[in-house]
Amino acid sequence: FLTDTMTAVPHNALGQELTSDTDQRRQVFMVAKMFQALGMICAAALPVVMGKFLTSACQLPAECQTAQDEEHCMTLQLQCDDQENRQSMTLTGAAFGSYAVLAGIACVTVIVEKATARQQEERPLLEETSPEEHSSLDDVLPGFIRMLKNQPFRAMIVPWILDQTIVAMLSALLPFYVQYVISPEDICAASEPPVPETSLQCSSRTLLGIGLVFLLLTAIASMPVWQRIAREFGDYHTWLAFNFLNAATNILFIFGHSSMLMVILTIIFAMLNGLPIGASFLTDNILGLVIDYDELRTGVRSEASFTMFASFIPKLVSVPASAFPLTILALIGFKDPEEGQIQEQRTAVKWGVSVMFSVIPTLLALSSFALKATMFPFKDLQKADAEIKAGLVLCSLGEPYRDPLDGAFRQQKHSSSSGIEKRAENLLEHFSGLEIVERMQSAGTSFLVRRCVGQLCLFSSLTCVLALLTGLTMSLGFLNNNKLSWMPSLLVLFTGIAILASIVAALRLRAARILDSARLSREFWESACMRRRELEQEELPAEALERINAYTEEARSILWQRSVLSQSTFGSVRSIVVGSRAQG
Repeated sequence: FLTDTMTAVPHNALGQELTSDTDQRRQVFMVAKMFQALGMICAAALPVVMGKFLTSACQLPAECQTAQDEEHCMTLQLQCDDQENRQSMTLTGAAFGSYAVLAGIACVTVIVEKATARQQEERPLLEETSPEEHSSLDDVLPGFIRMLKNQPFRAMIVPWILDQTIVAMLSALLPFYVQYVISPEDICAASEPPVPETSLQCSSRTLLGIGLVFLLLTAIASMPVWQRIAREFGDYHTWLAFNFLNAATNILFIFGHSSMLMVILTIIFAMLNGLPIGASFLTDNILGLVIDYDELRTGVRSEASFTMFASFIPKLVSVPASAFPLTILALIGFKDPEEGQIQEQRTAVKWGVSVMFSVIPTLLALSSFALKATMFPFKDLQKADAEIKAGLVLCSLGEPYRDPLDGAFRQQKHSSSSGIEKRAENLLEHFSGLEIVERMQSAGTSFLVRRCVGQLCLFSSLTCVLALLTGLTMSLGFLNNNKLSWMPSLLVLFTGIAILASIVAALRLRAARILDSARLSREFWESACMRRRELEQEELPAEALERINAYTEEARSILWQRSVLSQSTFGSVRSIVVGSRAQG
């Protein structure tokens, strides 16, 4: 998880930076998702292929060829299978690891990142600075807070959590559904005449692999179709459609039972579920629009802060979403395999697997669909995109712009402060609200240092307690107990959250101490309070409103014709706007 996060966050952020054109960005992420699906197919198929070549690595003794000691030979066969699985997984991991390293080096070497003016001026993250000098650490927490104030992004968080919960639940329960609900082994045993257990059609593992391969192939095949639909009907409506289709196709698994017909239908249902998976790249494209809007709001582009959530949320929800279904199965009487042999399960267990594999994910998908349809503010993404791009150009020219979220007219204000006061303005962003700034103005900043020290001690102590409880439950074997495995899983999750809270408290304490050591003038505090009191919406002169409307229409026209433009959208908008301004 750690190394995946360290590579996924900058990689996804780089994808958002490659282009500001929504069509191009959609194509970039579509191709990325195609390769991701192909990688998953290789990950599923490669161990099986490796296993075929490694069958000679473990030879059974001669007496097992005639099955004179069936139980003894079965034990040896299980040991051989385990050895082959370990070797094939090791080779698969080595192959994927080598490819990841080479692909990462190629990505860093070939793609040139755009550097901002602030990045060119900043010092390394942990380098000591004087009180007047800006440090990269100054921007970590304020950037996170600004991101959470982004209304379109906040509207995406809960549906995002629901979508990732669905993925985690399906991943955890898929082997149980195939093994115990469809149960190809039981189908073959009940056939007349009985089908040998060595047949591929009698293997749950084979059915699982075939289903996953067909699901991913269908997803890959459907991606260009979703791309065309998004161009015709817009990303937002296509985004909602694939979410609803996800619910409609997932509920089909409720009809699962043990029969040869159901084996075929399971593969067909898997293919149907691959259709909405093929549209998952639309979420990345919509996130790109939200990042553009955040740049318009704050004047700072921070792709990594947003893509960090894209990598963090799946890891956050995977622990409880995987642990709770298995705990519920244990509570309703699930029987673990004994000596490698699958046990017959009660009807209640099979129904429990079917409900948690089909009904609950369907309800979560419908909830996600409803939240996206009601809470996400940009219903017309093409219009919002035009206003955002026009607004970015207007901001670069020092002009006011129209906020596409509420239609209010705003203008980015650039601070004229210098030295320690300029840095203090950024450090104040670690603390939200007007009340706390007014108290610092009247009573100084010593109280803030004491408060931050108390918060850091509290969260650090909580982290230690949770870490000890996690270690204790693991040492007592709770992870191996299906009824109690949820406890260490949740404790690990809460420990991570406590560590994050401790880091936030430490960053606030650092900001408070720098503010306390700085000798800030009374005028600075009055200005800081005024900035937090002032209304965002201002009266603009008529000519400013005319310019905003004209530039927005220019941007919208360019976006309609972007398929025939040879340069980037932002560059086209800027060149026309600047030219129009010069002629005016």
